[in-house]
Amino acid sequence: MDAKYERFILLTCAHRIAQQRGHQPARKFTAFRKLFLQERRDWNQPGAPHVGWKRGELAEVAAALVGHGDIAEEWGDVGYYAAQS
Repeated sequence: MDAKYERFILLTCAHRIAQQRGHQPARKFTAFRKLFLQERRDWNQPGAPHVGWKRGELAEVAAALVGHGDIAEEWGDVGYYAAQS
C-alpha cells in the first residue's frame, strides 16, 4: 500500500473515534504533544477541568510493557494521536 493512503486511513479512523466520543479531533501539535505529555483532568466533575499534567502515551506504552497496563489499549492510543499529528 501507498504510505499516503495508509496515513489517510489512520486519520479517517482517528476522526471517527473523536466523533464517536463527542470530541473535536486534536490539532497536529496537540496530538504530537500528547505522545509525550498530557493534561490531567478531574473526571469526577462535570466538564472535566484541567488540573495538571501527566506522562504521555509513549510512557504509558513503556509502563504497559513492564506489566502496568494494557499494551493493546495503550498502543491504540499512540496510534490515535500519531495519526492526527
